[in-house]
Amino acid sequence: MTKICQNLEDYCELNFASFRLETQRIDKFFVPDSLTLNQELGDIIRQKYHLKVDLTKPEKIFSIRIYRNYILFLHQKKKGLEGLPVGSGGKVLLLLSGGIDSPVAAYQLMKKGCEITYCHFYNQTTGQEKIQQIVQKLSPYNNYQNTIYLVDFSSLLPEISHISQARYRLVILKRMFLRWADILVEKEKLQALATGDSLAQVSSQTAESLKVIYSVSKSLVLWPLIASDKQSIIQQAQLIGTYDFSLLSYEDCCFLFKPRYPIIKPKLELVEELEKEIF
Repeated sequence: MTKICQNLEDYCELNFASFRLETQRIDKFFVPDSLTLNQELGDIIRQKYHLKVDLTKPEKIFSIRIYRNYILFLHQKKKGLEGLPVGSGGKVLLLLSGGIDSPVAAYQLMKKGCEITYCHFYNQTTGQEKIQQIVQKLSPYNNYQNTIYLVDFSSLLPEISHISQARYRLVILKRMFLRWADILVEKEKLQALATGDSLAQVSSQTAESLKVIYSVSKSLVLWPLIASDKQSIIQQAQLIGTYDFSLLSYEDCCFLFKPRYPIIKPKLELVEELEKEIF
C-alpha cells in the first residue's frame, strides 16, 4: 500500500483538480480488494493534496493493475487504433484500384480483424509502383501480410472496347473483374470479397448499378465504405498515409471506359445480352 501511494504522489502536484482511481486485481489473492484500495488510496491523496474525487468526469485517471509478482501503475492512457486482432475476422480478397477509396476500405476491414489479400487489375506497368507503395503503407495494419495478385487485363480490354453500347462497357468490365476475383477467392479459400465502393459516389456505384455488377459474383461481398462520404474517406486516407500515393498519376483499367454519358440504372437483361459480344 505504501509503495502504491508513493507512486501516486509522484504525479499529484501536476496541474489537475480532480481524479479517479481504477484498480484491477489480476491476482485475486491480493488484499484489500479493488474497491477498498480505491477508497483508501483516494482518501490519502484527497486529504494530502486537497484534490477532489470525481467518478464521472475526472481531470486525471490513475489506473493500477495488481499482478502476483508486480504492480503496474498507469498514470496516462493513450487511445490506440482500436479494433480486433488481424486474422480473427477471416481472410478477405480486396480489389485494390489506384484511387483513394479502396486502401481505406482495406484499413477498415483490418480494424475488424480481417487479413487482407490484394488483387489489382492493370493494363499498363508504367506508374504501377504506387500500388506496391499503398500495399506497403498498409502493411503494419495487416500484420505485415503483403500478398497481392497483379492481373494483366490488357488482352481483354480491346474486346470490351468493341461492345456496341459504350455506356455499358464499364459495367461489363467490373463484372469481368468479379468473375476473376471469384476464382481467386475459391482458389485461396478466402471468406469474402471486398471493394471500396461507396453508394452514389459515381455512376457505377448507384444501388441499381451495384445490383447489376455484383449479381455475377458468387462470393460474399463486403463494402466497408458503402455509406461513407468522400470527405471522411479522404480524411481517413490522410490518417493512414495512403492519400498521397493515391494521388500519383496512374491510369487503371476503369479509367479507359469512363463513359461520356454515364448510365446510372443499367438493365441486367441488356448487360447479359451485350456480354455475348465478347464471349
